[in-house]
Amino acid sequence: MTNKQILEKATDIAFDNGWGESHKMDWGSKEAKNLWLEGILKHYYDVIFSHDFAKSFWGDETTPAFLSPTPSKAMRTLLYPAWQFNLQQMVLEEEPLKYLKKFIK
Repeated sequence: MTNKQILEKATDIAFDNGWGESHKMDWGSKEAKNLWLEGILKHYYDVIFSHDFAKSFWGDETTPAFLSPTPSKAMRTLLYPAWQFNLQQMVLEEEPLKYLKKFIK
């Protein structure tokens, strides 16, 4: 799957979940959508790392994040919204689009 295909599928998922109604347009044609995708491919970091995109792509369901053991050796667990946890994980990736690909069916 190419970066453009990953970005297309990821933005489709986010759009379907209500992301940026101001970004969404009536494509009218496949060519119009391709032009939009070509435009954001140049600065896709701005898109995929935005909180609005992440919230729509991953949602608000909570997910556990484990912290290092406390001095008492007990493992602490925090619950983060899925979008926040995955956004933090994606920041650590060398190729963030490959991280998004894991969530595309």
